[in-house]
Amino acid sequence: MDKQDKKNISDNNSDESKDMLGFEAALVGNGKNVLVFQPHSPIEEILVKQNCKVRNIVTSPEPDEIPEISSSYDVIVVGDYFQYVRDPKMLLDKFHSYLSTDGYLVCSITNTAHAYNRIKLLNGEFGYTRDGLINEDFLRFFTLQTVLDLLNDFNYSMTKLYRETQDLDLIHNKDLKYFTIPDELIESIKTDPESLVSKYVFSVIPKSNDNSGTYDYLKEFPRSMVTERLKELIRYYKEDLTIAYDKKLDEKNSQIDELKRKLNDTQNE
Repeated sequence: MDKQDKKNISDNNSDESKDMLGFEAALVGNGKNVLVFQPHSPIEEILVKQNCKVRNIVTSPEPDEIPEISSSYDVIVVGDYFQYVRDPKMLLDKFHSYLSTDGYLVCSITNTAHAYNRIKLLNGEFGYTRDGLINEDFLRFFTLQTVLDLLNDFNYSMTKLYRETQDLDLIHNKDLKYFTIPDELIESIKTDPESLVSKYVFSVIPKSNDNSGTYDYLKEFPRSMVTERLKELIRYYKEDLTIAYDKKLDEKNSQIDELKRKLNDTQNE
């Protein structure tokens, strides 16, 4: 990878980090009592400017090692912490007791189902990436569907959702062997509206505080639209093969008919 490629990746990562912080800050809002689970994160400075009272807590990879907190908070900024712990379910239980009556969590999740990862897996490859789509420090990997399932199973409901996108750059991702994948399949993957999402930034509340049912419909939305498209492609290619087979069969029949004709002509002479 040359210097320009590295610079492009670095610049893209920097822009995405700014977007994520902007989304998180927007979800937190102004004048909130906030607990931040991202030590020394730049978001603290942003939240202070939004007249928020901010407390930072030293995080641990194990939820049962997180110190007990006596006070309650309007917002807990979790960031992508769920991806670093073995048991995010226990963490959700703890957070519930830290929230005020109308409190909520602000989280971010890297989308493992990004088109880049899908193409890599189709080639039988799995590797950690510079852009963080597969971070070597992650213990858990998520898609939008698995995030929604996790929240639903532990009585949380998503209230707002932002999507950060990252285009499938086939030119600069020199380690991506896209040329081994049919163009139709790559286009099919890109047709999935979630395939170019690199990160989800969202807020969630305990379901007991949720009377609107907001985002419940999302549980059905991330169905495998790509799978449906693949079925169409398979049917298309099957039809092509059938046509090709029929054409070949017609050619063989024509050859047989021609041989019969010549044989009859010979016998009649």
